[in-house]
Amino acid sequence: MTQSIQSLDRGLQILELLNRQPGLTANQVAKQSGLTRGTAFRVLETLRNLDYLLRDSEGGCYWLQRRVCALADGFIEEAWINQIARPELELLGHELVWPLTITTPSGISMLVRLNTDFQSPLSKNRFPIGHRVSLVASASGKAYLAYCEPEHRALLIDLVVRSSPRAEDKVARNGKGMRNILSQVRRDGFATMSDGDRSAVAVPILSKQQPLASLAMRFFSSAIRANGIRRDVLPLLKRAAEKIGRSFETAPPKQIGSAAN
Repeated sequence: MTQSIQSLDRGLQILELLNRQPGLTANQVAKQSGLTRGTAFRVLETLRNLDYLLRDSEGGCYWLQRRVCALADGFIEEAWINQIARPELELLGHELVWPLTITTPSGISMLVRLNTDFQSPLSKNRFPIGHRVSLVASASGKAYLAYCEPEHRALLIDLVVRSSPRAEDKVARNGKGMRNILSQVRRDGFATMSDGDRSAVAVPILSKQQPLASLAMRFFSSAIRANGIRRDVLPLLKRAAEKIGRSFETAPPKQIGSAAN
């Protein structure tokens, strides 16, 4: 067996181990995999640099990143974003005019994957693709977290508490308060955020009852009142999110992944 194949074997072995037991340190991975600590650490860091793993800077634990999904079931995130979500977002943008964003979880943030910022005449602050927003304080993050499985949600919030230096993420340290916020989001079916004259409303994009992403609209706080959001905006956001989720579920894996071939 050549060295390159050994490295691949070790990498897959560690990914399988962390899939069964997330949140292990390099020492624990070495012990359970039978590798030396130095070898385990090098493989872990290689996988982290490739965005397959996230490392908790405080505790030194490693967790699987969303990119691991691309190794199975033909799931190519970039492909479904462009083939399924983009057409719906563009149609919705023409209806609502306000800037729209689709975000997916990435580590302890939500990552902007698609938006209409440069098409909307009402976009005051234009955020580029790849911009990150808070997982616990943004409307998009709260919409996503509220629909996660309880164990996964608790894990993500704990990672934010231990790893994020951002002032806005301090809200996660109030466990009871965070649970109450997310319970309300789950009851309402949407999340909101207000920061002075800027506000946002977001809904989850669900696939087989699991959160896949969030769909959000930003607007000026003085331009639309709460009853207007509920009456005029939310039905359109939810309709688009449901259509994207259904299309993702029914699209053949090979079709979704074809853009990457």
